[in-house]
Amino acid sequence: MKYLVILFFFSNISAFSQNLSIKGKVLDSGTLQPLPAANLIILDKNIGTAAVDDGSFVLSGDITPDDILKVTYVGYSTKVIPLKDEDLTDL
Repeated sequence: MKYLVILFFFSNISAFSQNLSIKGKVLDSGTLQPLPAANLIILDKNIGTAAVDDGSFVLSGDITPDDILKVTYVGYSTKVIPLKDEDLTDL
């Protein structure tokens, strides 16, 4: 089975902000090749996107450090990632 690796670009967030984002890349864990069209969703919320050609993505909206990011790609195992403060960027 193939595995995904997710790279986040870290930034601090403001405690009072409501509109936050996650930026990063979805890559193959063995070859580090980008995985375009990988699906990323915040579980239990209507927030999602797909990675572009270079594997990069931006998710933004009412995202909190308590949310869980789910990443899927055909032929790869699903990755579920609990978010932390340092994963979110204040918009």
